[in-house]
Parts: sequence; structure tokens; C-alpha cells
Amino acid sequence: MNIKKYQVIAKVSSDKFVKYHINNLVSFARFLDEKFPDWRFFNVFDQTGVQVKSYTKNDRPETKTL
Repeated sequence: MNIKKYQVIAKVSSDKFVKYHINNLVSFARFLDEKFPDWRFFNVFDQTGVQVKSYTKNDRPETKTL
């Protein structure tokens, strides 16, 4: 089974960004809600470093993977 991995960069406050390697977009959004309640958006990058998607607090991922 091949698990998709993504690199994500999230804007969690007016001047702070965090970077994570994840494999579940939905649970990552929940994690941001818990750890960084004021998060604004996160960009999703594939394994080659190309941005493939962006999500906001109001436009959230509906599936674990793209």
C-alpha cells in the first residue's frame, strides 16, 4: 500500500508559519484547530515540491488525500 505524503506550510498567526509532513489532510486541519485556533490557511505540496492545493479555515479538506 502506497501512502501519500504531503509537505504542508500553514500560516498560524499574522507573522508565523509552520511546516509539517503529513498524510491525512482532514486530521491536519483538526490539529490546526486545536494547536493554532487562529490559523488562516495551509498550502499542500507534493513530493516534488510543487504546490498542489491550498485550504483555508473556511474552505477545508473533505478527504484524507488529494
